[in-house]
Amino acid sequence: TGVQTCALPISNIIIATKTKERISKNLNIPKNFINLFIFKNEQNKENINKPITLSHQYVVKKAVKQNFKYVMIFEDDIQFLEPSVFKKQLNIFLKSGTKWDVILLAGNNVPPYIRVHDCAIKVGHCQTTTGYIVNRHYYDTLMTNIRDGLGRLLQHPQNHNAFAIDKFWIQLQKRDKWFLITPLTVTQREGYSDIEQRHLNYSDLMTDLDKEKFPIRQRQNP
Repeated sequence: TGVQTCALPISNIIIATKTKERISKNLNIPKNFINLFIFKNEQNKENINKPITLSHQYVVKKAVKQNFKYVMIFEDDIQFLEPSVFKKQLNIFLKSGTKWDVILLAGNNVPPYIRVHDCAIKVGHCQTTTGYIVNRHYYDTLMTNIRDGLGRLLQHPQNHNAFAIDKFWIQLQKRDKWFLITPLTVTQREGYSDIEQRHLNYSDLMTDLDKEKFPIRQRQNP
């Protein structure tokens, strides 16, 4: 079965948390193509990143078990600023024939990066797990990274800046085929985070590809 709006022969789409209606509406994906997984937040201020990592680990494991050709994962706070632009750019990239391991639908990107198409860049340092697509051949690689990062996070919860899922997988971005769809039209919704126990607004960070709005820019090799 195909998902025409995404130009992917996906047999299923997995959402890591809870917003089925919004995803279906924004991407024109039939609701029966969406599997919903709801995870209980652990109120543990010493290790707020543990439930995030566990939820993504569970979803990727599900994709492995079902042997999905691709899996598209969203978090419940994903926000599509311009759905039609996003779908167009994603389709252009998918039809380009570019070989990819992971496609990031959103992210807090840190330069430098490699521009490969008008519709995408190859990233070397991009944070957040807001939304992404994983290719089947890459499941084991991503699972190993998530497992290793989780193990270190549990041992050293104070080092979440190194071992949180969206920090630990940066090492994969530097060596493998990770792409981010551009222009950046997908963000996290502003609001209170149950996980972090505070109000968050990452819109500026997630819509600024080059971080030109910020006087101090962290530079990493791609």
